[in-house]
Amino acid sequence: MVQILLRFANVKSVGRAADSCHPLIEQFTAGRGDRDPKQKNLGLYTQGHVGKNRCPNGSFAIIKSQCDVGVKRMTVVKDSIFYTFCPVVCSSHIALEKGFITGEFTRTGMNISHISELSPEHWQSHFTHRHPALFRDGGNIPPIWARSEGANTKVIGMVWTEPGGSLLVKENSPIGSVGDLKGKRIGLLRKLPTLIDFGRATEKKGIVSILEAHGLQKDDIRFVDIPVDIPEIGIELRSHMTGWWKISPKKGWKAADSPLVKALKNGEVDAIFATYGIDKALEELGIARVVYTLEGQEDWRRLVNIGFPYIITVSKQLASDHPDIVAMWMRATINAGNWASQNKDEMFAIFSKVTRLPEQALRKHYPSDLHKRLIPQITEIGIQALEIEKDFLKEHGFINNDFNVRAWVDDTFLRTALNMPLKHRVSAMPQQ
Repeated sequence: MVQILLRFANVKSVGRAADSCHPLIEQFTAGRGDRDPKQKNLGLYTQGHVGKNRCPNGSFAIIKSQCDVGVKRMTVVKDSIFYTFCPVVCSSHIALEKGFITGEFTRTGMNISHISELSPEHWQSHFTHRHPALFRDGGNIPPIWARSEGANTKVIGMVWTEPGGSLLVKENSPIGSVGDLKGKRIGLLRKLPTLIDFGRATEKKGIVSILEAHGLQKDDIRFVDIPVDIPEIGIELRSHMTGWWKISPKKGWKAADSPLVKALKNGEVDAIFATYGIDKALEELGIARVVYTLEGQEDWRRLVNIGFPYIITVSKQLASDHPDIVAMWMRATINAGNWASQNKDEMFAIFSKVTRLPEQALRKHYPSDLHKRLIPQITEIGIQALEIEKDFLKEHGFINNDFNVRAWVDDTFLRTALNMPLKHRVSAMPQQ
């Protein structure tokens, strides 16, 4: 169901809108995971002008597309498309930073803007993907959740950059192997309130993968919740704060201040899971010691997590109405991946800026061929990986509704883009 922001500048132009349009604020089940019996339906983020029982001239309202306004389908805002990227190592950041995206669209007259340029009630589209003219790049868990909640989207590209993550214990802990964790306490963040607790899902997926690789099950250890109250929208878009590290434009990176790390240091838990280079950084700081890392794991299925693969998604309405625009976007990201393959040092500088993580930590965490992994692709392994991730999220209560992953993935735009003239072309696309 497409969620549209309408401005009723002229009530007569929308027929019966003034008489019959009652804004319906759609409810989403909070994706806290673990089938928490205390889950509640969280309403969409709203401002004072949203959710009124009438649509007066000049007011704003979020409505469902079924709302009787005299049309069957709303139209994407003319000449405007929007984007949102997770602060992770994905090709779209390079495409934006190096001008490949603006280069594609400048001659078309299209306006390209970050969703933070929209009014606040649209910011949750980073998670819900409900805006009808939106590109998103980053972790796969929020898009999977959004699709399970009915968001009309398509997966149009994937990159394989995140190497897995690690289980860590205190530096002086007697725990020396994964087997020693049997019966021990492993911390899991629980972010409240939230739409989809992607941090918790990431940690749990990594922990379960490590346990299973060593013949253990989740019931062999004790999960301990570490509550964290972080605003879902606004802060994450503008300064990016998560339970793992706290980041702001002024204060920078402070991994040691995260609630989960504090719980480990204070003895509330015996082990934690970390990724995104945080595991290596915590070990270097002498705060924690890696017991086992998924990096280099031979079975790629064990590596499947929020960043394996990172995915590019697009609103289905935009893809249907303007397939040429989507192909152009994919050409920009392919050009970015090709550029990165030849500019490794500058690539790391860009990702350090994007993630606000030290460049040294990024170089140690990510594979040495990271610069060759940023050309978007769609493969059979990628589709299977998303199926594994979706099934895990469903089994562990992070999503409530199943869906067909294969029908969600569409390689049409990628194939079209590969047939377009490309800059910075390399001899062959790296294969996963």
